[in-house]
Parts: sequence; structure tokens; C-alpha cells
Amino acid sequence: MRWNVLMVAGSLACALTLGCSDSAAPTGTPFIDGGVAPLCNDDTPCSEGFICVMGACAPDPSVDGGTDLDRRLQVCTPTTCSDPLTLNFDGARVGSVSEQSVTLRSVGARTVTIQNVSLLDGVAEFTVDPFGNVATPLAMGEDAILRVRHTAVDGTADRDRLQIRSDALRSVILIDVRTEYRGVPALFVGESVAQNDAEVEILDFGSVRAGVPERRTLFLKNRDLVIDGSVLEVAEVRTEPPVSINFQVTTDEDLPAFLNQYRALCSSDDNCDLGPDDACDTAVGACRTPAGSLRDAVTVELEFVGTTPGLVEESLQVVSTSGGEGFTTRTIVLKADVSPTPIDVDPDPIDFPETYLGFPDQREVIIRNQSTTAVVVEAVVLAQSSTFTLSLQGAVLPATLAPGDTLAAVVTYAPTLAATDETVLEVESNDPIEPTARVRVTGRALVPPVLVVEPGVINFGDAHVRVDGQPAARRSVTIRNGGGSELRVSSILPVGTSPAGTFVAVPTSLPPIPPGDAFATTIDIEYRPTAPTFPEFEEETFEIISNDPTQQPTRLLSVTGRATDPSSNVGPSTVNANQTSSNLNAPSSSSRRR
Repeated sequence: MRWNVLMVAGSLACALTLGCSDSAAPTGTPFIDGGVAPLCNDDTPCSEGFICVMGACAPDPSVDGGTDLDRRLQVCTPTTCSDPLTLNFDGARVGSVSEQSVTLRSVGARTVTIQNVSLLDGVAEFTVDPFGNVATPLAMGEDAILRVRHTAVDGTADRDRLQIRSDALRSVILIDVRTEYRGVPALFVGESVAQNDAEVEILDFGSVRAGVPERRTLFLKNRDLVIDGSVLEVAEVRTEPPVSINFQVTTDEDLPAFLNQYRALCSSDDNCDLGPDDACDTAVGACRTPAGSLRDAVTVELEFVGTTPGLVEESLQVVSTSGGEGFTTRTIVLKADVSPTPIDVDPDPIDFPETYLGFPDQREVIIRNQSTTAVVVEAVVLAQSSTFTLSLQGAVLPATLAPGDTLAAVVTYAPTLAATDETVLEVESNDPIEPTARVRVTGRALVPPVLVVEPGVINFGDAHVRVDGQPAARRSVTIRNGGGSELRVSSILPVGTSPAGTFVAVPTSLPPIPPGDAFATTIDIEYRPTAPTFPEFEEETFEIISNDPTQQPTRLLSVTGRATDPSSNVGPSTVNANQTSSNLNAPSSSSRRR
């Protein structure tokens, strides 16, 4: 066991060394074991019988040789030195390890011995270092640091009690240690892992020839809007009936699976920072783990093999903790039409899941003769052509297709109103058994998202070079969706000429953002210079990649800053003690995260 024991001299250390918050200091420093120590300095001495220790009055050990009452222990978490003491790790992503520190300080006139440190409830997710019988003395003014760690395993809120025993007047001190998830897990089932607003309720395999396998892929994820707000447990994925002769289902990982709030969108590997060695699958716009699975998503593969002509309908059952009130079951209808037609149309169905008004979309359609004899294609038509149009790209009908030959066409979707549209593509042939092959055509028309970035320009001004790994300065940028459908920001990265790591965005991609100011998201742009540049300014440009069709491919954010040598300007000539914090364990404002 190794303690980190240190002496801090004077209350000025809080302002200059530990960088406490800017809140005003209280009128006295509270002792955990009772009473309030008046603040003191050279201009405000302590009353008779007390001495000034670290800016607070403590009993003078030279008076009557001191008593047991002079053994006083102050305990500080990152947020307070007063009861009730709590360490709150908030929400934690499954697999992540987070750490918080507890400071023990001898604030009396006699040495305090820390006897034992333990976690009373034995929750496996929490550990503390050092642990057990420690027998560590703290002389007047000395500090010791406890490091409490939490490892997220299953997304369940964890709670334990950290007990500190000593020979101080208050010999036992308890700290409530907990995790707290502020969101609600929400299951998403869709054919695109990048989207949050295109859920699948019916999975249509289209027309399928008997005995020919047809495959579809679905993605399961947690679309909670609160960053790290919840963990979704997916307990079971199966068909109904459980034993199906038509549909087979497999998942890419063992169940149960615990899914963090999804925010693994990407445009490049640089966006994939949620796990070591994650890489961006640009085909789907999402990060994959080194094992090949999508980060924070379950991939479900479904295969249909029909044996008897006609319509087949079953269902997929997904059991999860969606809603946060125990296990619930989501039902997705599975449909397929087993057809003897020699005509195969790919894709089937023809789907436009996300088309923005003013931005028409197209699908290439391949018509293939999958029989062993020649087939004459006599006509290819759309049942309605107000929003969908068809082009045969110069092909002349009727056309004879030998076995395996194809005919190409293009379907265009150009909606004028936000709505769901549907029609049927019909391929007429000389097949005596089924002369008309029908393929469903669907489209979803949306008002496009609008990427709003505020401010659009950042000037850090003068900032000290990076010290102890901390950024020299930080500015917040608000990203909101001023449009009418889901905004997806897949990358926020510097693309200019400044040295790597000088300007950094945190995070580098975002979860999908619904329309409206209520869902605005804040990111940090950090300035991390490693050497002075004064009097020259450094410039950088951040490229913001999103699905806003009016800002394709990117939106740019301009950033400037100038680095100075901290040794040339050590701080103000005077320090106002009322601007320092009474909590010496509190992190500096420059390192405090949202």
C-alpha cells in the first residue's frame, strides 16, 4: 500500500497550486468531527490559545501540552468537506474505469493516525487504494490521498460506503459512494446503425424464390439522448414461433449484451476514441471494435428460406430493459412472399428511408432472369408516378433476357411534402405461371436538418503553455439542430496546419441530435500549446461533418490562440482569499468536465 502524503503550506496554495473553483470562501472551514475553524492570515491572527495552520485556526499544542481534542481529521471529496460526504461517479459506460480522490488532512495540533480504510458493502465495482489496515500517521498540516475507482460492468446503479477509521476525535467517518444514471435506456431497432429516427416495425424480405436464401441485417442500440445516461440490457433475440422453419436469427455477440448510450458515429478512425484500437467503418458511418463488432450495438442477421409459394409472416422478439422499468418485449413483423416468378428484382423492396425535401434521391434497380430459359420482359412500370419516377436508361421493351441476363432501371424519389409515400414497381413478362412480378417501393420524405454552430469563430487570446497535461484554455461551442429532422454529426476534427494536439475538440463526434433548441449539445474546444508562440497567433480550422444537406461535405469552425511563457507572468500581485475555494480537494476549473 502506498500513500500520497504531502504538506500544503498556507491557504494561498489553493489558489496557485491546486486551482480551486472561483466560488467565494466561507466564513470558516468546517471540521468533519464538529466545529468550525475561523480563517486566518498575517492580517487576521487567531485568538489566544490557537495558531494559524493552512489558513485556519487550530489549537496551539504548546498550551497545556495539547489534548485528544486536538486530533482532528478533515475529509474532503472533490465537491465538499462537509457532511454529508458523497462520491458520485454519475453514469459510467460499461467497461470504463473512472477514479475520484478523497483527501484526508490533519487539521488539529497533534498527529492523527489513519488506522483502517474499507468498503463496507463489498460492491465489486468499487475499489479503494490504499485499503485495509494502513496505520499511517498524519502530522499537523499533512495530507493523504485515497483513490476510489469504479469499473462499470452492467449499467446497474452501484452503491457502497467508504469507511475511514482513525484516532481523531471523530474516529469513524463514512462516505456514500455511488453511481447514478440520469437517463432512460431506449431500444432502437433499425436497418441503419447511424440513425435514431428510422425504427423498423415491419421487415419485408420482398419476393423470394423457393429454396433461395434471402438475408437482412438489423441493428440494436441504446438511443438514450443523455450522454452516458443509461445502459440498455438486451437479454434475448428470437423468432416467434421460437422454432421457425423459415427464418433463422443470429447475433454478433453473446446475450445478454449491455449497450451504452450510443455515440459511436464516425467519418474516420480519429473519431473512434471510445475504445482502444477502434476503427471507423465508413460504409456504415460507425466505429468497430478490434473484434470486428460495432461499438455499443448488437448486429442481428436474419435469413429467410421459403419452401412453399405464398406469403409467410412471423415475428422477431427483442427482450430488453428499454424504458428502465424492467424487461419489455419489442415485436418486429417478418414478411416474405415466396414466388415462382423467373424475374428477380434487386433491391426488393425498393426503399428510400431518408430523403430530404429539395434533395431528390435515386436507386438503381437490376431486373434479372433467374430461370433456366429465356424470358421476354414486356413492360416495367410504376403504379403511381407523382413522387416516384422511372427511367429505363434507354432500354427498349419488349426485351429478351437469356438466363442470367439483366436489365437496369433507375427509380427517382422527389417528394415535395414531408410524408411517407408508397407505390409498386411492376415487371411484366411472358412467364405463363406468374406474368407480373411486383416490388414494393417506399419513401420517407423529411424536412432536412440544419447544423447550427455557435460561436462560429473562437479566439483564445493569450494563454499559458500547457502545464501538467492540462489544456491552457477551453471554450464551449453549442451545436444545435435548426431543421426538421435528425442531425448527425459524425466528425469534429482539426484540418489546418497547427501542430498535432494543439487544438482539440472534446468529443470528436456526437449522438444524433433531434430538432429544437431543447436538444442542443455542447462541445469543448481546447487549446493545448506546448511552447510559447508570442507574439504570433496560431490558427486552426475544425471540419464539422454532418448530414445537413446544405453544408456538404463540411462546416468549418475557425480557431486562433497565442501561447505565452507562464514563467514570465506568474500571476496577480495580490490574491483575494475570498476568490479561493475552501475545498482543497476540488479539481481545478480548467480540468472540470461536464
